[in-house]
Amino acid sequence: MVERPLVLDLEELLRLPARELTAVFECYGNPQKPEVAARSVANVVWRGVPLARLLARAGPSPEATVVCLEGMDSGTFAGVYCERYVKDIPLARALDEDVLIAYAMNGAPLTAEHGFPVRAVVPGYFGTNSVK
Repeated sequence: MVERPLVLDLEELLRLPARELTAVFECYGNPQKPEVAARSVANVVWRGVPLARLLARAGPSPEATVVCLEGMDSGTFAGVYCERYVKDIPLARALDEDVLIAYAMNGAPLTAEHGFPVRAVVPGYFGTNSVK
């Protein structure tokens, strides 16, 4: 639901104006092992491109109300196989300058564990909304 579909590779994303953001990040745990308590909280310095700038380039249609963040994670969750991990956030929230498509964490490139090459960062939402 955009006027101009936008595809960027990592090199193109790295050339765009970026910002750093320090935000509390709360990981709710591993959905493949919900019985294992892994809830942790950390203060993280993220670096990336505000999602709002990317959306401005794409031009969301007036009917759009949410942004679907799709990651590469897959697996069986509650007995159902999921090919992709998808979470949505309200478009109004996605347009805030603190929502990032991040490529660095605490001054270093993201590791595979933390979502390399990029991940969404949605401060104020559980880490499950910060799709890898």
